[in-house]
Amino acid sequence: MMNSFKSTLLVITLWMIVFIVISLFVLQASHKHPTTPDHACQSEVGYVYALGYWEQQATSLFSLLTLHLWVGQLNACLLVVAPFYRDGWPMTVSQLQISSAPQFSDLFDLETWNNVTKREYGVELVPWSHLLNKAQMKLITVEIIYWWDKSQDAHGLNQSERITSGCKWEIENDDSKVTSFFYIVRRACINLSFGDKLTSKEFNNHVFGSYSPAEVSIIFQEWRSISSLPFRIPIGMDCGDQEALYAEAIVPSSSMLQLASKYKQIYLNNSNYIAVMVRIEQAAITYPLPLIEAFLEKVLNASSNLIQQYGISNILLSMDIGRFGSATLQSKPLLSLGLSFFEKVTGNKNDISVWEKSFESVAGKTEPAVIARLQSTLVAQSTCAILAGGGMFQFQTALTYRSFHRNNYTCLIEIH
Repeated sequence: MMNSFKSTLLVITLWMIVFIVISLFVLQASHKHPTTPDHACQSEVGYVYALGYWEQQATSLFSLLTLHLWVGQLNACLLVVAPFYRDGWPMTVSQLQISSAPQFSDLFDLETWNNVTKREYGVELVPWSHLLNKAQMKLITVEIIYWWDKSQDAHGLNQSERITSGCKWEIENDDSKVTSFFYIVRRACINLSFGDKLTSKEFNNHVFGSYSPAEVSIIFQEWRSISSLPFRIPIGMDCGDQEALYAEAIVPSSSMLQLASKYKQIYLNNSNYIAVMVRIEQAAITYPLPLIEAFLEKVLNASSNLIQQYGISNILLSMDIGRFGSATLQSKPLLSLGLSFFEKVTGNKNDISVWEKSFESVAGKTEPAVIARLQSTLVAQSTCAILAGGGMFQFQTALTYRSFHRNNYTCLIEIH
């Protein structure tokens, strides 16, 4: 009897162990990111590429992340093609000399980016060279109109017809280099008005038509990120904590770190330094013009206090003025205030070119995206940093500063 009882107890115990193991497996599977493909790609089937991202370097990376998110939910073996940069903007290749145009991997660590995006979305970012020597692939071109005039709906079009009417874009006129790798099988149009809402299924149907995501490549004329904000793509998708992913994925490339080391050796004597980053264009969004001067004076006082407190005389200045500054900063009063601030910090009157050439000589390029990334890396590596004005570029720099300095942020001052 005792042996029978022990045998029964053993069987029950074994079944309980099996039940626990299965439960843990199911629980783990249920917490898997919903956009992560359930299969491993043996070989890539197609590519997803955007000819433009509408915004400059820092903000466009959020758009790039949401492109990965969209591709991931397709559950197909698609790779996202990394952009080139020109004048600070992520660009197509037709207007560029590919041999000299900086690529994503020149600015950011591609392996780190892919570690994050493959884990979260099951999607990888690949350089343009990945397309070389590939057989021609089926291509769908997607033109998204982000500012459709709803008054045109009165012309007898229902919403579905309105959203998919009016194809005008012909990629052949914009990018012959891209089309040399593909042959077009579908031209999709999506016209969006403010207030439109689409499910991911509706959006995908507009894009793919009768084609399967597994058999085509996709090129968007312009991808402006998934968001409920105006002039974006209003797909009802959970984007998750994009800021946390952004912070983890954005790391300077090894070549950028080498440029920063070279700059510090030549211009900062490999000594401690205080970095002052001012985004005067962003400050003008927060402050009316008469208060900008007081804002800049506040930055000057903060830098003076740090110099006295830490006994550091080396100053690195990063600003959005000059040849490598913001492409959209056109206000003459703002530029004048910026130049005045530059003179007070550097002591160089009317000689901003010397400051510009210091970055240009180290980078070996005049591409603003490279110079901006070099400045951001240097600011992030500084002993103390003052970040003033706000905006996405400054937000990105603050994240990188915290990454370099781990948990010691006592010498980081942010002024908005």
